[in-house]
Amino acid sequence: MNRNSFARLLVPLAVMAVGSACILEAASGPTPTPQVIVIAGDGQTGSPDSAAASPTLETFLGLTPTWTLTAQPASTGTAAPVTLTAGQDLSCVAGPHWILFDWVARVGEGETVPLLAKAAPEWPDYFFARTAGGEECWIFGGSSTIRGDAAGLPVRDAPPLPAITFTIENRTHLPVSTLRIRLQAETVWGTNLLAGHTIGAGETYGVPLTAGFYDVRIMDSRSGILHEVHDAPIGPEPSSRVIVLDGRYSVIIRNETANPMCRGEVVNLDYSFRFEFTIPGDGRISPGETVTLEGPAGIFVMRFYECGSGELMYVESSAYIGPATATYVAH
Repeated sequence: MNRNSFARLLVPLAVMAVGSACILEAASGPTPTPQVIVIAGDGQTGSPDSAAASPTLETFLGLTPTWTLTAQPASTGTAAPVTLTAGQDLSCVAGPHWILFDWVARVGEGETVPLLAKAAPEWPDYFFARTAGGEECWIFGGSSTIRGDAAGLPVRDAPPLPAITFTIENRTHLPVSTLRIRLQAETVWGTNLLAGHTIGAGETYGVPLTAGFYDVRIMDSRSGILHEVHDAPIGPEPSSRVIVLDGRYSVIIRNETANPMCRGEVVNLDYSFRFEFTIPGDGRISPGETVTLEGPAGIFVMRFYECGSGELMYVESSAYIGPATATYVAH
């Protein structure tokens, strides 16, 4: 056997020896550092450190693998936008309530706007939006279609409630003598805000308020309740802060005379206004009959006339027509 053949025989033997050593180590625990057999190349001479030397078994066994991990780019995705499509014409206002805050812009039915934030739980179904014109304001979403994750929107605090003037327009012929307003959580009406001032016929009167939810009671000089609401929102929206008194009420007439009455009328105290009653049924109030008539609110001079002759049969110089129903008897 020549030298080259012997070298070729030793290589597989060496590999088998190393494999056996690995099996023994796995079976019996750590072993001393194994010896490495170096087999020179076929007929070659020179130092193992030579740059031109052929690879050896020691070279392969001494290799240290190198792993290169490439960092993955961070996700730059953004959340899908949240939008509202108006189910009807909507008011976009300065705070989360269309009555309690000033009007800013209109969002027409079918128009879609992006939602930027949601209101705190005490203002349900209100969102902070940006209109097509660039206005940022609050909009009610209860009657509209919302797309996207509205629950994930940030919460935006409501601005302070604005100062307003609560106004009474007295279009009746009654003197209004009492105005009481209390916050919805209060149980006592408190003082009369008119402070002794009577709102006369045709007069307008205003008191300052901060917008909010209130109970309101307005009474005439005979303690008749002309207007009363509870837990009502009162704010810049005109229909909430302006109360127009222009009602019609009942008055009861009993004819205790011997003749039927066919015509009745009222005139206000300065005779600048006149109103004629409509008598139900046959158009007359027979002797012994009681009827309920309807007329405008006020303190009037009231007259009734006899059928046929037209003679004045009954007059009342300060007849009251209002919510505290009154009864008058013609003698």
